[in-house]
Formats: sequence, structure tokens, C-alpha cells
Amino acid sequence: MDSEEFQLLKWISSQIGYALQKIEREDYLKTAKEELQKYKKSLRNLFSENLAIMIVLDPETRRFLNANDAALNFYGWDKETLLSKRIEDVNTLPVASKIHVD
Repeated sequence: MDSEEFQLLKWISSQIGYALQKIEREDYLKTAKEELQKYKKSLRNLFSENLAIMIVLDPETRRFLNANDAALNFYGWDKETLLSKRIEDVNTLPVASKIHVD
């Protein structure tokens, strides 16, 4: 085997190595994506099927972003109506004032 053949063989083996690494990464990414989808589904189910009232609020606008069925039943609105509201529209209790202790 001369130097030129050796260099060609070396290049081919590096390309094969690169292709195998790429296949391994793609398999890993596929598995990771599948696991992420399972995890997301599990979290969605935990949120939506929970018997506890669960809501998601935008901290800046204080608008409802999401609510589970328990929250909808508690507040007595459908999801579209509840999501059109801000927390102030729902929580009608006055904000507690600070107590000064001397």
C-alpha cells in the first residue's frame, strides 16, 4: 500500500467514523425527543386532570393563561370566559393592608 492509498483509506475511515457518530447523535436526539414528549404529556395530564384548582397567570398582565377543569368548575365559567379575565376580576377580596408593629 503506497502513501496515496493509505491517505485515501484514512480519509474513508474518518468519514465512516463521522457518519457513525452522526447516526448515534440522531438516535440519541430521537430518543430524547420521545422522552420529552412523554414528559410533556404527563405534565399536561397532571395539570388538566388534577382535582385541585390549578391556574396559570401572566405575571405582568395578571391575565389567566390556562386553567384546569377544577378551576373552571370552581369559578363557574367556561375556559374561554375565564381566560378573558384578569385575576382581579375573579379575586374580589380586598388586598390585605400591612400591619405596622411598633
